[in-house]
This record gives sequence, C-alpha cells and structure tokens, in this order.
Amino acid sequence: GRALNQENQRRLNNRNNHKQPIKWKQLDYIELEAFLSLLIQAGAEFSHHQSLVELWDISRSRPIYHATMSLERFKNLLRFLRFDDR
Repeated sequence: GRALNQENQRRLNNRNNHKQPIKWKQLDYIELEAFLSLLIQAGAEFSHHQSLVELWDISRSRPIYHATMSLERFKNLLRFLRFDDR
C-alpha cells in the first residue's frame, strides 16, 4: 500500500546518483500480479540460466515478458519489493 510506495521512493532517492530525482511509479495490485506472474513463468520455463536481458529480448524468449512490463520496471520491482518488516 501507501507505506510500501513511500519506502520505495525513499530507497530509490537514496540509490540515485543523478542530479534529478527519479520518481517511483506507484505499484498497484494488477502490476504486482503481473510481476509475480512473470517470476512464476520464468520458473516454469526453467529460465534461471537466462539473464533478464535475454528474457526481455523477443528474438530469444517468449514475448510475454516484453509485453507485460518494461525490463527497467521489472528490475526496479525486483530490487525494491520486500515481504519483510525492514
């Protein structure tokens, strides 16, 4: 919810070395479901040996990854999404 989005904006600003702050795009239920679905899809396809760049390359992998969300958004969610109390 709101606390998750605020915490992720704070983390993004702390890791940002650019002069302009990067705006955290709020995560909603539909996008969270899409993110988790991509993780499950990659596991079901035994894609653990492929890099994220390869998964998002439509000439090397299924187009579902590229069609669902951008690689940068996926990496940000992977980096900042937490399921603990920290």
